[in-house]
Amino acid sequence: MKVNFLGPVGPTGYGTITRFLAPAIARQGIDIAVLPVYDVTYGEAAVIKLIEQINRPERLDVDATIKLSIANPADVLTFYGKFRIYYTMLEVDKLPDRWVKALNTVDMVWTLSHWGKKVFENSGVEKEIKVVPGGVDLNLFNPHRLPLVPEDDKFRFLSVGKWEIRKGFDILCRAFAEEFSKEEKVELWLVCDTAKFYIRNFNIYEELFRLHLPSDRPEIKPFRFIQDYRDMGRIYVSAHCFVNPTRGEGWNLPLIEAMACGLPAIVTNWSGHTEYVNDKNAILLNDFKLVQANHPEQIFKQYLEQGKWAEPSIKELREKMRYAFENRDEIKKIGERAAKDVKNWTWDEAAKKAVKILKEVVE
Repeated sequence: MKVNFLGPVGPTGYGTITRFLAPAIARQGIDIAVLPVYDVTYGEAAVIKLIEQINRPERLDVDATIKLSIANPADVLTFYGKFRIYYTMLEVDKLPDRWVKALNTVDMVWTLSHWGKKVFENSGVEKEIKVVPGGVDLNLFNPHRLPLVPEDDKFRFLSVGKWEIRKGFDILCRAFAEEFSKEEKVELWLVCDTAKFYIRNFNIYEELFRLHLPSDRPEIKPFRFIQDYRDMGRIYVSAHCFVNPTRGEGWNLPLIEAMACGLPAIVTNWSGHTEYVNDKNAILLNDFKLVQANHPEQIFKQYLEQGKWAEPSIKELREKMRYAFENRDEIKKIGERAAKDVKNWTWDEAAKKAVKILKEVVE
């Protein structure tokens, strides 16, 4: 079986899926080549090898082609193959109408969670929809990584993802600043600088200033863009609690990476990550309401504004963060359970699901 995989190869969520899922499919014995749709700066050796194969003449005659992308009509038109699979996700509860029309022109649709599959079906996608989840590399993300900082008496909350309204950084920073005072030994680490790939002249300090947070608060410590993805595991194990009051996720790579590192997580109980998160392996935010996802400052809002997303309660988030801060031993057990649970969500396990589907439709 010959398969082509078209997708970004970079630091974004989509880019990470290409970098790790395509080589995992190759490890299952599938002849797969990768055509990067944009930069390959962050490509590991395994995916670079697959990229180098794409120019072979036989790649023009493949059994199936997988396109990983947002589902704009123009993107659907830019790939070919005997069997065309579109692999995509969205973070709200309704797809744009033009996505639905585009997806109904291919042979099969893949998405990352059963929550997402339901959203696609309810939005009007009529093609067969299969769930091929994301994953996590346990060599990079595990509780045994060396921390960036030595253990001390400070409690560190951590949040990771590009700075945007959808990720809930505004809710997080306000909850943290209002709940804790500067006299308490606690700080909030933010790894959110990938926003610079989307927002011209992005400056995290200006964004924090715009929130008008209380001055009597502990330190909020932003990190510059982490050049080496392999270092992210060291950041996760340096913290005590991951916090993610997200409004909506297609899969939530930072969350599963944090969990794999044994980090207890406070997270909104809604959207794609409910595939692997539950009330035993995370601290769930259940007090939220669904509101229209039409915030004027949201990145790529045109893809989200027909749907709704979650609006978490700042009050509940403050309570859960306070609980985590005051019960370090208790939440550590949640982190241990999380690390155990996500061992079932590796890229190789995701690849097995993908290959099973490919064999069903090609052979």
